[in-house]
Amino acid sequence: MTSSPETGRRPTSDRKQNLGHLVAVLSLIATVVGVYFAWAQLEATVGPPQDTAASTTATLPTNGKPTPGPATGRLTTPVPVVPLDSLSPEKGGGSLTELPRPLRDADGYAHPLAIACPSNAAGDAVREVSYALSGRYLSLNAMVRPYYEPEPDRASVTHVTVSIGTRQRDGTMVTREAGAQRAATMAGPQPLAADLEKGDLMTIRVQCQSPTGVIVLTDAGLSPTG
Repeated sequence: MTSSPETGRRPTSDRKQNLGHLVAVLSLIATVVGVYFAWAQLEATVGPPQDTAASTTATLPTNGKPTPGPATGRLTTPVPVVPLDSLSPEKGGGSLTELPRPLRDADGYAHPLAIACPSNAAGDAVREVSYALSGRYLSLNAMVRPYYEPEPDRASVTHVTVSIGTRQRDGTMVTREAGAQRAATMAGPQPLAADLEKGDLMTIRVQCQSPTGVIVLTDAGLSPTG
């Protein structure tokens, strides 16, 4: 059907079709607007996603500055290391000696523990110093720095071993080697680490190729159980 030439009006069916298209467009616009406002409301309620790295709690190191730690909900402070030279020997204290004069102002000799080398004569092949731990420590860490005089022997071999004794229920002591350093020389200091867990008595044993030396343990520290 076409428009009437007298009136110029479109047929009723065309007007209904156009009206239907308009209703459909308006319905689509209303749907889009509704979805947008629903999304905006959800965004405002939930907020932006959390950065998991930033949500962890902080651990305070010995310098007092917080560092990231496990998300436990509270701040934790590590237990400080106990300097070995702050403890009194249980046995063998007579083997301890003063730090040699040339080393007293040298760098790298914090908390030094100096043990005199044995004479290597009959019956004096080793020197031992023992400390009562009572199961309070987990580990020992130190730097082994041999020193020989009067003529510096920079290649002389030095053996340092750490043994740990654990007291049994019947009162006997079971001893095991907990750590050793057999490569340290005057020209090349080396680290020493020992496992002290559940140990009751720690013994540091020193053997020297030359009897004129002093074996210095620097930065020697005990890590407590907590």
